[in-house]
Amino acid sequence: MMRNKNLIAVIAYDVSQLLLLGIFIYYNFVIGREKFTPVVEYQMNMALGILIILLSILGIYMNRRIFEVFKIEKEYEIQQINLKNIYALNNLQRSQRHDFLNHLHVIHHLAETEESKALKNYVERIYQEVYDANMKVNTGLLEVDALLQSKFSMAKIKGIAIEMINEANLKDIKIESWKLISILGNIIDNAIDACMEGDKENRKIVVELKETKFKYLFYIKNTGAPILQENMEKIFLAGFTTKGEKGQGLGLSICKKYIEENDGKIEVNSNNNGTIFTVEFYKF
Repeated sequence: MMRNKNLIAVIAYDVSQLLLLGIFIYYNFVIGREKFTPVVEYQMNMALGILIILLSILGIYMNRRIFEVFKIEKEYEIQQINLKNIYALNNLQRSQRHDFLNHLHVIHHLAETEESKALKNYVERIYQEVYDANMKVNTGLLEVDALLQSKFSMAKIKGIAIEMINEANLKDIKIESWKLISILGNIIDNAIDACMEGDKENRKIVVELKETKFKYLFYIKNTGAPILQENMEKIFLAGFTTKGEKGQGLGLSICKKYIEENDGKIEVNSNNNGTIFTVEFYKF
């Protein structure tokens, strides 16, 4: 709805500008100034001048309004992403509660049969599973925390091991949070897809956040089949995809666009040991 109103406003402004241009051309070249008395010519010049000033003020106001609406829309998109992540976490918690009773039955049975070693191993496995699924993330940006928590939970459900190494505080990072969410979300989604195509027993993603005196560094590593050498130069091109009908080929091209807009850099290295995406942003 907001975008439609913006479009109507821009069209109306363009039409008014064209109308003013038409009046100017008609007045100067079709009718000719010599047909008017000095008084009439002065009045028409004044009227055109006032009209130009009013349209200029209107243009400034419209640009400010469009910018404000654009900002609101982006905030709304971030909220939608956060809600989606919260919904995913809620589903995970429901799944865990559903399994809780089954785990209690097993623990009760092992305790009754005095199988202490089996009981200990079983409890340790449950603890590790719950700990991994509820891995704490604290990057300094709540939006990024919610995104990573959601992606990690999704990966865990698919049987992918997750390792998080966080040695950065992103509170003061210059890039807008919704762009950073898009970058990290797309790269992690690709990592999940790559893991699912690889060996079932060796599915792992490592997300590492670091910072130096001058830079923020992001490393997203995943196991799975390597990216073919002939595709390495194409993966950042809009429309290129190796996922067939499931892919649109836009994710990584959008990442590259947002990164370069903020004077950053993205690189990818891939071999039989896995794939790693490296993203850099300067602090200043």
